[in-house]
Amino acid sequence: MAPQHKDRGREWEKLSPAIAVPKDQPAAPTAGPRQRPASPVNPAPGGAQGSVSADHFAGARRPRQAPHDSEDTRFEEPEHEGNYEVPGWRSQLISEDQPVTMDPDSPAQAAADLPWEGAGLRPLKEDMAAETVNRPDYETTEIQTRSSARTRASARAAAVNDRPRVLRLRQLIIGLAVPLVSLVLGIRAVATTSFLALEYHRPGFPADNYGFSAEDRMTYGSYGLNYVTNLAPETYLSSLTTQSGTALFRPSEVGHMTDVKHVLTYATLAAVIAVIVALLAGRTLSNRAPGAIRRALFIGALGTLVLMVVLGVLGALGWESFFTTVHEIFFPQGNWMFRASDTLIRLYPPQFWVDAALTAAAVTLLTLGILLALTWPTAHRRMCESKRVEQLREMRRMLSS
Repeated sequence: MAPQHKDRGREWEKLSPAIAVPKDQPAAPTAGPRQRPASPVNPAPGGAQGSVSADHFAGARRPRQAPHDSEDTRFEEPEHEGNYEVPGWRSQLISEDQPVTMDPDSPAQAAADLPWEGAGLRPLKEDMAAETVNRPDYETTEIQTRSSARTRASARAAAVNDRPRVLRLRQLIIGLAVPLVSLVLGIRAVATTSFLALEYHRPGFPADNYGFSAEDRMTYGSYGLNYVTNLAPETYLSSLTTQSGTALFRPSEVGHMTDVKHVLTYATLAAVIAVIVALLAGRTLSNRAPGAIRRALFIGALGTLVLMVVLGVLGALGWESFFTTVHEIFFPQGNWMFRASDTLIRLYPPQFWVDAALTAAAVTLLTLGILLALTWPTAHRRMCESKRVEQLREMRRMLSS
């Protein structure tokens, strides 16, 4: 049979001499546990006021039970006698027989109110995290400050170096939109029934030698102009008949009018696209490059005016050759030649095209005149632009300093 040992189960008493001494014998003089320092809050042992026993302090430190799990053994107090070791800033050895002064506001009393975990009396992770909730996060604040400083520095550098990209190209796009838009406006002004009515009823307009009256011309001619400006199919013209029941337009005439319709539709679409692209190109130039849009429009209008003068001179020197060249460029199919008895010639005689060219030129010149008046580099406009440019330069100097 194995020998019995008196000290079996009492190994924990070897942790401290003060613990090993029985309760009914005085402790041997040893280095002993660290005594609590005397202070106004915790006076030396034997103080007259606020002295309580270690049993009372141990009872005060008894942990709370879990609110929902009373069987949780983590909160059970170890069945130790003698002294308890409180880790961390609460670490000190307290003897049972030693009177301890406890102040309600002292850290020891605050420790008694905290839940403890296991025999080692370690605080729970949740309470450890709760103790640091209200601590200022200096590191996070510093990172945010540096990030904000970098953002401001980047914005300042972007403002200092703010220059419109591809400024010349954007001005060129705006300038090229002027002739295309102004010419299309002139042509669209001619392709209307209002101009047709003015032509047929003006004095000196040649009459039809094959029997069309002014009313017949107005009716049939309106069909032709409407066809080149709408999205109707070819049957819009091919289905027309005269009072005798014959087809009004031959297939070659319908094909030519379809070609005219395509050219006019593409020109109008190109003008609309040019306006949109010009607006996008000049979207920020008014603030970042004062005067850039005005100069682009002025140069575009001036260039269109020069082009109109050149075309007018060519038309005046030889209308027939000019008319033929224009048709060969836009209608290379060659289906624009007709007889004098064909319906298109009877409705739109050569005099009609001369008047149409002059009217389109007049509308284009009127558009250019308005544009030139609005963009002419007067002294007042140049002074305002120079003042704005100087303000932008001063702002950049202030930001860069």
